[in-house]
Amino acid sequence: MSSNAGLMVALKMLFCALGIYGSFFSWSFLQERIATHKYEVNGEQQRFKYIFVLNTVQSICAATVGF
Repeated sequence: MSSNAGLMVALKMLFCALGIYGSFFSWSFLQERIATHKYEVNGEQQRFKYIFVLNTVQSICAATVGF
């Protein structure tokens, strides 16, 4: 394998790894905002209570895309 081909493989791996970490970072950032933000429902402040459902749906979507 030439050095240019090895460099291209290394850059592709770096790009993929950064994409995965970027996806996890954005997912955790947005999920944290949803879980900690208070929403007004019928004039009363409430937090999002269905984090388990949100995580399950998101995991199913991620598994479907990954498959």
